[in-house]
Amino acid sequence: MSLILDRWKKHKISNELGNNKWKHEESGITITQISNATGGKDYGFSYKVIVPCNFTGQGKRIRVQRKTFEKAAQYAEDIVEKKAEGGTKSFVLSPDETTDARNAYQFLKGTGLSLTKAVELGLARWQELEKSKKLSEVVREILEEKKDQGRREKSLKSLRGKYSLLLDCIGDQNIANIESKDLQNQLQINLKHHSPTTWNNYIDDYATLFNWCIKKGYLKNNPVNPIPRKHKEWKEPCILTLNEVKQLLGAAYNGSGKYDPLHVAYHVLQLWIGVRADEIFSKEKACLEWNAINIQRNQVRVDASIAKKRRLRVLDMPENAAAWLKPIKQETGRVIPIARYDLRIAEFRRECGFPTWAVDYKNALRHTFGSMHYALHGEEETVKALGHKPKDSDVLFDHYRSVVSKEDAEEFFRITPENLLK
Repeated sequence: MSLILDRWKKHKISNELGNNKWKHEESGITITQISNATGGKDYGFSYKVIVPCNFTGQGKRIRVQRKTFEKAAQYAEDIVEKKAEGGTKSFVLSPDETTDARNAYQFLKGTGLSLTKAVELGLARWQELEKSKKLSEVVREILEEKKDQGRREKSLKSLRGKYSLLLDCIGDQNIANIESKDLQNQLQINLKHHSPTTWNNYIDDYATLFNWCIKKGYLKNNPVNPIPRKHKEWKEPCILTLNEVKQLLGAAYNGSGKYDPLHVAYHVLQLWIGVRADEIFSKEKACLEWNAINIQRNQVRVDASIAKKRRLRVLDMPENAAAWLKPIKQETGRVIPIARYDLRIAEFRRECGFPTWAVDYKNALRHTFGSMHYALHGEEETVKALGHKPKDSDVLFDHYRSVVSKEDAEEFFRITPENLLK
């Protein structure tokens, strides 16, 4: 170091400000002493090194500052040696860029990655983040798209609830930063009291959301894919016994030879024709009207506009169902014209001995139809009657069919207003 200092001290000159300055004639490199005084305080000196552009051959000069003359002189010597070893190519990178490259190599030690490969990976990640969006943005966008596509309010409401839970779980972060493990852990905490079926439904809807993001170019990989679905233990579907069917319909009889038309229609259409509950009554969409019920042809037409699967269904009406509906049949209007019929039917079921219907008998009417129909007509006809596609036969066995005897099924389809009171 002393040799370097001695060598540079020989190049001392004075600048116009009277500060000490040193210039290497061969390279043109200069070191200038800078007085660091501000606000009336003196902070001593520092030393600015300037390497001219004609020395670097890169069309720009290099300027750095060092705290001591010794460090400045050492830097200048290193620059001269750098050019002697590598020529002007040695200055393609600026000093700061060279430092960055050295630091990068330190980070890469033990990874097996080259600096070029690391840059490619990092750039790809940066580009993904640039194209990506926050979770709240994609939620708003997909809901708007589904609404424009005509998705029903009931379905949109369900999705809003699920997306709201997702935002509560992981926060409104960039979707490209969502980690599968973190997402799974948060969902397990928030859905721990829910059934395997509910868990799987949530996971499926979230998978659909992120697949949509991939199609839009907001995301490369779906963070939900590694999250496992839960195994569901098969549980025999709840259906009504013959006595319970008679108990329900008997309760609709008011004792003066007439039946409550709303309760009769609501139960008969589900029990013996297989119409879904929300196709008969819903607070959120259009429902079945009397002009879709043809007693003469023994048919019920469920239009695509009210059907759950948005497919037209023409359902057969058995003779006993026609016997129930004929006395109460109207020409036009909704079958259930009351806005809050849900409250009225809940009260009716409590009064006739089913206080826990919503928990213990959910979908029991249509399940009863599926089971009884299967006992008489077999799989193919029952799948069709339920409005499922042939490939959906698993749905029949998983959710609808309970084992009943042919004799019970025959008695079930013989229940009429006339023989109920006998």
